[in-house]
Amino acid sequence: MHRPRERTTAMATSPTTIHPLTVAAAPGQPRGAWTTVLTSALIAVAVLFVGMMLVDGEFIPPLAVFGVVFAGLAAGVTMIARRWMSAVAGVASLAILALHAIFGLEDFAHPETFFSFVPTLAVVTGTALAVVSAAAVTFRLPTRAAYPAGGAAVALVAAAIAVSGIATAGLESDARATSDVSVVARDVEFPDSIAVNAGEVSFFVQNKDRFRHTFVIEGQDVKTELPGSTARRVTATLAPGTYTFKCDVPGHESMKGTIIAR
Repeated sequence: MHRPRERTTAMATSPTTIHPLTVAAAPGQPRGAWTTVLTSALIAVAVLFVGMMLVDGEFIPPLAVFGVVFAGLAAGVTMIARRWMSAVAGVASLAILALHAIFGLEDFAHPETFFSFVPTLAVVTGTALAVVSAAAVTFRLPTRAAYPAGGAAVALVAAAIAVSGIATAGLESDARATSDVSVVARDVEFPDSIAVNAGEVSFFVQNKDRFRHTFVIEGQDVKTELPGSTARRVTATLAPGTYTFKCDVPGHESMKGTIIAR
């Protein structure tokens, strides 16, 4: 009796298609979008520190160190590509964020000094973005917010540039009177001493630096804001004696001198 031939059906297998957005990061591997934003923020902050030195026209060791550190962190995040490296970058960014928030807090209130307001805000924005991005990489947060966060940071800095540019362009120096006593702030330095006649004294204080200073006479009700590259007239009534004048901007503690009133 003829028996029908049995047919063997081969089960065809086809590769499973997985949408790239649904792929989970491998253990220890940071996700792409947040890593890109983190690296970009670190590079931007490094460039800002170098740019500050170029604007000031001098080598400033702390800024140079910060620039090298952030450039190294950007390279480490890119090449090592591990969550612990992103965490290190986040901690370093948090430290610089706190430092600038403390020492640059007053700069936020003075957009009329472009080279103080914009760099400070840009560094704070960049380091804040780096902290958020590092946390997102470390804790594997969803990537959908990565590029919007980066875009928001860029938009904030662009707005700050526009606002500060307009405020700085509209700034004018005071006119000097012939009897004014000249005081010049240059390269984060004031003159060591100034001799004046006791009584009502008018100082013509010139800020030759591009960033802001203040002119304060201790023991007197005198404090004047000195926007970058401007001059201000300051009047004080001084009895015979010795007075200390200074700039009280954080980090400018070396800007101090003596007024001798006779």
